[in-house]
Amino acid sequence: MESFVFHPPESLQQYIDVLWLGKSADLSITSVHYAPEFTELIFNYGDRFEIKGENVAQKRTRESCTICISGLKKQPFITTTEGRYCSAGLILKPYCFRFLQELLKAPILEKVERCIFRDLINTQRPDATKVFTLLEAFFSQIKLDPILQIFEQQISATFLERGALRRFSQRQQLSSKSFIQKFKKHYFITPAQYVKLRQINYARSLIHQRPDLSLGQIGLEAGFYDQPHFVRVFQQYMGSSPKNFSEPKVPG
Repeated sequence: MESFVFHPPESLQQYIDVLWLGKSADLSITSVHYAPEFTELIFNYGDRFEIKGENVAQKRTRESCTICISGLKKQPFITTTEGRYCSAGLILKPYCFRFLQELLKAPILEKVERCIFRDLINTQRPDATKVFTLLEAFFSQIKLDPILQIFEQQISATFLERGALRRFSQRQQLSSKSFIQKFKKHYFITPAQYVKLRQINYARSLIHQRPDLSLGQIGLEAGFYDQPHFVRVFQQYMGSSPKNFSEPKVPG
C-alpha cells in the first residue's frame, strides 16, 4: 500500500490539519474507530468505501467518485473498504462539518475532486500544490464564527479544568443557551459533549501510556468527577469499559 501526507500552507491551517492519500490494488478492511476530535472530507476513487455512524454525509460525482463527510461522533463508528483502494482525505478542524454539508453540492468541490485525481491519484509523483490552491478558493466561501475560533484556542488549554465552559461563555458575554445553540449549529454536538470527547481521548492515551495509574486516577486526571462518572462516559463514547478497552486490531 502507498500512502502520503501533505501539510497545508498557513492560509489553510485554520481549516485543515493534513491532506492524506492512500492507494492499494486490493484492500479489504472493516475496522472500528472511536471518539474522533476532527471532521474528515474523503474522496474515494476506488471500489467500496463506507462509513457507518453519526454525522455522515456523502454524494456521488459524475466521475464516479464518492465524496464523504464525517463529523464528530459520540459513539464508535465503522469504516469498510473492499477491493481497489484509492482515496484521499482532509483531516479538518471539528467546526468544519456544517460548512462542508452546506457546500457538498458546490461546483468547486467537484473541481477539487478532479484536481485530486489528476495530481495525487493518477500520477507516480503526487503533488498537492494545485489542490491546496483550489482548496483556498473553496474555503474562502466559509466565514468562521469568531467566538468559536476563540473557543478552539482557549479550550485546548483549559478543557480539563472544571467550569471552563461556564467561564468561557461568561467572558464572551453569552448566555449558556445562546452559546450551546451557536455551538451545536457548527459542531452538531453540544459544548459539554465536545469537552467529554477531548477528555475521553486524553484518558485513552493515559490508559496506554501510564499503566501504573489506576482507573480512578486516570479519570480524575482526565477531568471526571469520580471513577463511576469516568467509566459511564467512556463506555458511551468508546463502546467498552476502560478496564476492557484496547486499541482495535485492523483485520486483513
